[in-house]
Amino acid sequence: MLKILIFSIISVSSSSSLANIWSRQGDQRTDVTENVLGDRQQAVEFNFGFNKNSGNVNQQVYSTGLALAKKIHSVGFYMKMQTFFAESNDFTVQNQKSLVLRADYPIEQKLRLFTFSTHAANEFLRLDYRSTLGLGPWYDWVGEKWTNGLSLAPVFFYEEFGGVPRNREWRVSFRSLFGWKIDDKSRWGYDFFFAPRAKHLADLQVFFQPFFETKIYKESVSLKMTYTVEYDSRSLDGIKSTDTQYMTSLNFKFD
Repeated sequence: MLKILIFSIISVSSSSSLANIWSRQGDQRTDVTENVLGDRQQAVEFNFGFNKNSGNVNQQVYSTGLALAKKIHSVGFYMKMQTFFAESNDFTVQNQKSLVLRADYPIEQKLRLFTFSTHAANEFLRLDYRSTLGLGPWYDWVGEKWTNGLSLAPVFFYEEFGGVPRNREWRVSFRSLFGWKIDDKSRWGYDFFFAPRAKHLADLQVFFQPFFETKIYKESVSLKMTYTVEYDSRSLDGIKSTDTQYMTSLNFKFD
């Protein structure tokens, strides 16, 4: 069965450094395969976002993504390709492309082993190539109205900026993906990602995104609000360590 999701961004506001926000953990996290599949054996997701600001800053932001998910026997496979393009005052400031791969192998009802690999490049941030490779356990902690996916995985990072390798290092990645069902139409939660460097724990990458989502029309249309904070203790020269972003979006779902 085919599943298509189209996301239309209504408003986006950000502080600190918008030009850096998508160059960090944004291409390093993977969705949970079951979130895409639901009760299906295979699914396709498409998302599109657009934002236009005018006044002191004239800015247009576009994002598109295509995700494929399939379950073979009990093993889930997930792949997502995404682009992010931004112009500010007639100058291109973002042209990022990313690829995310993930596989989940169930061990018990709530415990699985997952492996993932991500790849990204951003022309106008001089990010020639970034890749990650990780493997670890994922545990689904489930309550009556809530779920919390917890993972801990060693991750190898590789980055190349301006033709020069910048990072070749191991990090320890911890993630908590939490959701609370308010009623049949609404839920809130957060996505928390914490990745210190194995040899120097004070060298941190942190991502925190609380969200609220409510259905507007049956299962087809919903409203989602997110607030994102990203922190990198070792930013490049001239780039701030913290980025924040607020996003309100309408989600359209077609089965």
